Amino acid sequence: MSLTGRIKKAAKAFNKDDEFSERDLLTPKQRQGEEAMLAKIMSEIESGQRRKGVWAKAVMDSEGDEAKAESLYLKYAVQSLVDEWTIEAVKRQKEEEKSNVIIGFSTIFGAIVLFIISIIIMGYLSN
Repeated sequence: MSLTGRIKKAAKAFNKDDEFSERDLLTPKQRQGEEAMLAKIMSEIESGQRRKGVWAKAVMDSEGDEAKAESLYLKYAVQSLVDEWTIEAVKRQKEEEKSNVIIGFSTIFGAIVLFIISIIIMGYLSN
């Protein structure tokens, strides 16, 4: 059986007792994002790459059930990607905020310089 087939079988076995899945509660945009992440993870798996720490956690939590470990791996790897992207987004946001503070400071500084120049010019004009 192919890796994809084993993973599908594992996912069905893992969720067989659920009346509905958490995925049913996602918006279409969230489902598309999840599918994109799963596709990325499947590409990693098919190319022989596996996130070692994520795989170790999946094996540990599956108590030796390989099908369950593969299903957990997908779940944990998606969360790992979400975490990576969240960290990057926070970094970008902090850099933007820092940049905005610098721009704000330079705007205030520029206004003060213009104010001082206008006072100097007004002083010359009044003499």
